[in-house]
Amino acid sequence: MWFRYLGRVEFRTDINWYPIPGPRPRALLALLMLDAGRVVSVDRLVLELWPGRPPASAAVLIRNYVLQCRRALGDREGKVIATSAGGYELRCPPESIDGVQFETQITEGLAALDRGEAEEAERRLSAALSLWDGEPFMDAAPTASLTAMTHRFTELRQLAAEGHVEARLLLGRHTEIVVELRTLLAQHPLRERLWGQLMRALHAAGRRAEALDAYREARSVITEELGLEPCGELQALHQAILTDDGSSGQEEGASRAVAGLAEDPDPVSAPPNEIFRGSGVFAGRQADVNRLEHLLLDPEGPGIVVIDGVGGVGKSELATYLAHRISRHFPDGLFYVDLQGSSRCLKPLEPTDVLGRMLRSLGVATHAVPPEEAEAAARFRSLTANRRMLLLLDNAVDSAQVRPLMPAKSCSVLVTSRRTLPALGGAVHHLQPMSEEESLALLSSVVSAERIAAEREQAVRIARLCGGLPLALTIAAARLASRPAWPLRFLADKLMSKHHRLDELKVDDLEVRTSFATSRQELDNDPRSEELVKVFRHMGLPHWPEITVPVAAALTGLPQRRSEEGLEGLLDARLVDSPRPHHYLMHDLVRLFATEEARSHLSDRERHEALLRAFQYYHAAALQVTELLDPLNLRWLHEDERRPYTAAEIYTPADALAWLDDHRRNLVPVVRQAAIVPGSHETLAVQLAAALTGPLRIRGYLQDCCALNQIILPATARRETIHAEARTHLVLSHCHGLGDQDTERALGHIARAQALYRAAEDTTGEARAMLEWGSLLVREERYDEAADRLLRSIAILRSAGEPYDEVLALHRLGLLEERIGDTPAAMDNYRRGAWLSQDLGYRHGGYYHLASLARAHYRNGDHDQAVRRYEQALLLAREVGDRHGEAGLLWDLGRLFHELARGDRARTYRHQALDIMASMGTLPLTSPEAPPTSSNTPCHR
Repeated sequence: MWFRYLGRVEFRTDINWYPIPGPRPRALLALLMLDAGRVVSVDRLVLELWPGRPPASAAVLIRNYVLQCRRALGDREGKVIATSAGGYELRCPPESIDGVQFETQITEGLAALDRGEAEEAERRLSAALSLWDGEPFMDAAPTASLTAMTHRFTELRQLAAEGHVEARLLLGRHTEIVVELRTLLAQHPLRERLWGQLMRALHAAGRRAEALDAYREARSVITEELGLEPCGELQALHQAILTDDGSSGQEEGASRAVAGLAEDPDPVSAPPNEIFRGSGVFAGRQADVNRLEHLLLDPEGPGIVVIDGVGGVGKSELATYLAHRISRHFPDGLFYVDLQGSSRCLKPLEPTDVLGRMLRSLGVATHAVPPEEAEAAARFRSLTANRRMLLLLDNAVDSAQVRPLMPAKSCSVLVTSRRTLPALGGAVHHLQPMSEEESLALLSSVVSAERIAAEREQAVRIARLCGGLPLALTIAAARLASRPAWPLRFLADKLMSKHHRLDELKVDDLEVRTSFATSRQELDNDPRSEELVKVFRHMGLPHWPEITVPVAAALTGLPQRRSEEGLEGLLDARLVDSPRPHHYLMHDLVRLFATEEARSHLSDRERHEALLRAFQYYHAAALQVTELLDPLNLRWLHEDERRPYTAAEIYTPADALAWLDDHRRNLVPVVRQAAIVPGSHETLAVQLAAALTGPLRIRGYLQDCCALNQIILPATARRETIHAEARTHLVLSHCHGLGDQDTERALGHIARAQALYRAAEDTTGEARAMLEWGSLLVREERYDEAADRLLRSIAILRSAGEPYDEVLALHRLGLLEERIGDTPAAMDNYRRGAWLSQDLGYRHGGYYHLASLARAHYRNGDHDQAVRRYEQALLLAREVGDRHGEAGLLWDLGRLFHELARGDRARTYRHQALDIMASMGTLPLTSPEAPPTSSNTPCHR
């Protein structure tokens, strides 16, 4: 199958091209083509297709557009447009897309032209231009990316056209291209290269007077439109034609003037070309290259681009590669200056020294270089005016160092820095670590593709342990290349040790630790250095990925405002990233360095107390969350477990839901780290897991709930806390009974919990275990035994004054009665449970009973009552944040409206249910007989 977008968005399976129906489906397919072989997230597609305010059904519409594309392509099984986690991927060979062919042919054609292979260049550039069939994406709905790529392809086409003309000039086809050049100039009258090519073609064809007339016409257009004289190249060509007497051949004098090929160029007048070669180790980064190239070459672009990122992320190598790639667009010169802002041994260069160096490169005598910064900067701007030059300013320390070095507006500037430089007013490109595939490509470029392919799994391990950091990958690759007898597994195993990984990542004068140490030492020059260094070192203590402002305050003991200032300072220094507001994370290797700093500068007691404060914050926050979302879970905690050690600012159910979602990635690692240290840390691990169990289950994070309790089970046994151990066994029984469908293991946990409660003479605990046992027996269809246990547990709980547990027990009993066909009795229990929940203000229990009551009405054929109860339950489920239950209720409503022949509402509810389940990483609902709320009941904590 072939695809094209250089014109209409179409595909071909045989000799004919076929359209995609609808502008937005065409735009979606075009976006997938541009990232063929990579997953494009649904979020990005939504932002592209609806850049303002997306409709509420945007995700559903995206899915419908994908289905339309698949139908058009005949891709019923989703093999061409594949569904992946969070998005879609177009799976096709890159060469089957006309835009990829176009760029490949242009790259090869221009490279052949540089080598002087005119015939090869003409063939390839002609092939590239033949792919063009109109404006790119002409029948697709406009999006930001498609518009940007249209500009890029248009510029590439112009380069190809000019290169095609140049190749034919070299082949002596002067006469045939004059008319073509006139057409191109009518479309692009300010392209000076085209004017130069027209002058050369006319001159070579013996039409000298017309060539001179062409120059006068070019000068008239350029001065009138831009207020500038023609570039030096065009003026030199004009002079060469004027002075050419024909004795050395009509083309030679002119062409030498254009190309600057004089045998003995004056070193003062020759344009500077100072970009160094680079290390030669460069791979991947195509998306970065494309964006940066567009920013630097776009006539309407910013003119200044800053690449920032953590030390070792490959800023300088990318900038050097890019400068060589686009050098042909800057005929008047290429500057390179290492500003020494990232060197441990060298002092950052002063702007005056840099200006002096660049002025001398422009031919200014040393004695004539102005000593004052302002005067030197003004002279530099004057000398670069109306010239197309590129300045690569590498390793800048701050905006103050760079600002005086700005040339005239006709030039472009590329800056690299470890710090953000927003004050420069240019575009900022934050360089991230490399993807897994890019990392493997970099390793292959040094080690050899065959060796990497032979041990791909180990190469992936190395890439991941290096965190995609090009400096680390380059060092690892160099070590492997210099030790050809080493299997990749050997180095991967050496890198596994967190304590020695940085020791392994050094070779010759390259060392990851040194790179990070330089960034760390730069913090000492900041007025807030004390706070910055303290926050940096304390961020090396936790084993969880993200740090929020309250957690940083707990770790450091600083007020939250000062902690946030410290985190923002580290972000400016690119020692941390901020994936979303108030959340900060470190690259894995930077974290290892911060851990080393913490061990070197903080005592054992300081490290212990810092982590203890962080665990106490999490415990306090978890108590607030469970109080707001799940009062039953709070009643399961003993008095000492309900007492917070500190305060957490969580005041409403919405706050609680937001906190739980924001911190979800951290919770399991937090408990795991706390559980490995006996004493107060271990105690907090048990208390934190207990407080989080209910809210996590409510939010649909059952796997996290189970993982927490599996972690703390050994700790509860060691600490001989009978109630905590029994409670943990009950949670794990639910995990195995519902999650794993492993009845034997579930019954084992229940039996152990009941034995512990009996030993503690806790009849209420025994009743809770009995209730869980009865619920498990219902799933096993052992109804008589189940009824006996459920009724006994209800009697005990009622006499013990545990109304929240009674709500749960009534629901379990109702489910049993429905199973055995006694629907009226079940509905009585559901009503009783709903009333009791309302009296208690227990919204979560109320929504379970209302949902079950709705299902009973539905099965009885009372659809009006069913809809009413479903909508009441759905409102409560959303209030308490039970996403799993919300998805089940939406699915049930979809089924009900389907049977009522209300197709639109049915589809809307079902799509909403599927979107929720997909966002939770749960398998989509496939059976209308078993939606989540039909079978899932509250987890017994």
